[in-house]
Amino acid sequence: MHRNYLVLILIVLGVGFFAACVDNSRFGFKSLSFTRDGTNTSPTDPTEIVINVPIDTDGDGIPNSEDPDDDNDGIPDDTDPDDDNDGIPDNDDDNTPSVDVTMQQETWPISGTPLVERAAITIVTDMSGSMNDNFESFSEGMGQLGKSLAEQGYEICVGVMAGHGASAYAGKLEAKQGGDYCVCTDEYTPAQMATKIEENLNSMFARTPGSSEFQDYATYYSLTNADAMAHNQQVSGGKCAGDVGTFYISAGDEASHREALDCPSDNYAGHPLIFSRTGLSEDTEWACQEAKARAEILSTWNESSGKWDTWFDSDDMKSAFVNYAGIVPYAYHIIGHATNPPFSTIEETPLGHLDDIAALGGTLVDIDKAKTDKAGFVQDIVDQLAPQLAADLTYPKTFDVQHDVCTTLAYTIKVDGTNVTSHSSLIGPRRFQVDSPHNQGSSIEITYAKASDPACP
Repeated sequence: MHRNYLVLILIVLGVGFFAACVDNSRFGFKSLSFTRDGTNTSPTDPTEIVINVPIDTDGDGIPNSEDPDDDNDGIPDDTDPDDDNDGIPDNDDDNTPSVDVTMQQETWPISGTPLVERAAITIVTDMSGSMNDNFESFSEGMGQLGKSLAEQGYEICVGVMAGHGASAYAGKLEAKQGGDYCVCTDEYTPAQMATKIEENLNSMFARTPGSSEFQDYATYYSLTNADAMAHNQQVSGGKCAGDVGTFYISAGDEASHREALDCPSDNYAGHPLIFSRTGLSEDTEWACQEAKARAEILSTWNESSGKWDTWFDSDDMKSAFVNYAGIVPYAYHIIGHATNPPFSTIEETPLGHLDDIAALGGTLVDIDKAKTDKAGFVQDIVDQLAPQLAADLTYPKTFDVQHDVCTTLAYTIKVDGTNVTSHSSLIGPRRFQVDSPHNQGSSIEITYAKASDPACP
């Protein structure tokens, strides 16, 4: 889709992917060598403590004493004859709010050591045809950024990917003909890094077919589609895929296509382009084309409602990262407009994408300087994203406890004594996740009840 579209940029950020060698005198530390199928367990056995714990029947993180629908059956507790779902009719809405439980308490030290031997940065970009006027200068700027980071001693690997939706290229790394799909500082000089990054970007822009404004979906697809994952593993030699840190940078200046507006005058597959959730995009000029793309790639037709249900959202993005990465570090950051810019009626705040970085604890870098101050813009990227990626590399998000967790009794997670439970989630029978930046500290403590405990409802 062609638009008078600001440039979207591509960045590699300097986060040191430091080799995990005992004699790595250059950086002076060892990697913890996390792997995707590994576990991150506490180094000591749990401590048992007896405390009074709120009951949370539906496991939604809201104690029954505060939850208007304890069993999440859609019937408010004040009219539900069995609102705690225990099979015993309730006399009133005041079920037992808490219970004394022998809780398990596990503690992890956080060492500040990189978690993986190697990590990769994948830049997923919108490459609309309207980029013709800007793309060459921006690819040069991104090449110079890679050169600058290499000169500062950062060990980085950079892969590029267009934001394809319905395309054979969707979710797949690209490179110039005969070029490297994964450009790494341990193979090239800083000047060569700049050249290789520019070549890959320019080559990809020159041949991009189909819709390329699906950065979020392309990211999701690269983490969930077997064909795309196999391609990326093969062409990068494992350096930009597999058991490596999984860092993505999404660049663009528009809302996600999942926010496309209704277009009832047009249809896809014989069905009108009306959605069960109204999109929030402000792009009316291309509304019908975007609505058609939303229906085709991100939605399913609901015969009962006579509307398209958009299935793809930030929860799907988060699940893709969680399931792909396992315990290795991952991150999703965005380069886009912080507010609606004055340049064009088409450019807009990247709604949908912002939900993704909120769900994944990412960072937004504003691209408003891109047209007027390239040097300042590139510096913003380094200043804002390099420290964040360094933290992503160092602080674990995933923690595995030693017993299956009772989901109906409240758990507590603290980092350096600060309660971060509201920024955490149980993502497996024994696996917790703590979102960035709330995982950053020197130790983490998780207190939970065992699923086998007699007090577990």
